[in-house]
Amino acid sequence: MCGIDYLKSKNGDCLVYSVGSYNDIQFEESTKKHLGCEIHTFDPTVLSHDFVGHNVSTFHPWGLGRDGEKAERGEFSWHGQSLQTIVGKLEHTNRNIDVFKIDCEGCEWKVMPDIFKDIQKGLLKIDQIQVEMHNHRNRAELERLFEGADAAGMRLFHKERNGWGCEGYRCVEYAFASSAFSRKVNKHFICS
Repeated sequence: MCGIDYLKSKNGDCLVYSVGSYNDIQFEESTKKHLGCEIHTFDPTVLSHDFVGHNVSTFHPWGLGRDGEKAERGEFSWHGQSLQTIVGKLEHTNRNIDVFKIDCEGCEWKVMPDIFKDIQKGLLKIDQIQVEMHNHRNRAELERLFEGADAAGMRLFHKERNGWGCEGYRCVEYAFASSAFSRKVNKHFICS
């Protein structure tokens, strides 16, 4: 995560979205402990009453996707919602998402281009994105992803291969920060 000291200086006035948990809430617990942020977790494959992180995060059994498009995983099926729709439902339209973490087992290829377009248009305000890209398909698709990030003003600040899953090489985790956020963090660090 970028800008930890800056986020701490917000004294809990930060917003975090975590898409895809599969009831592994280490990210939410750590973020709550160290930053005190308002956290929302989204996962249509976990039933609300089974979610183990109610003490650190507000849970929504919603699936990120294209509005109304049906998706399935195992015994679960749902109709997708765009991030813009979700932000509207939660009445966060005028708020900034400080950290957007997404690990949705493949939906990222479909939703990230739209999210980057919405950031570029000013419809979504996101300071940093942490996304696990599953099963890289081809170079052209990856280039489109990075072109979308660049057009949205999102800059890559970290990447690492997920050596624990995805057969040890098929998934890569990328972390992006907006240019505006990078300037705020640098100003806070340098001028503090």
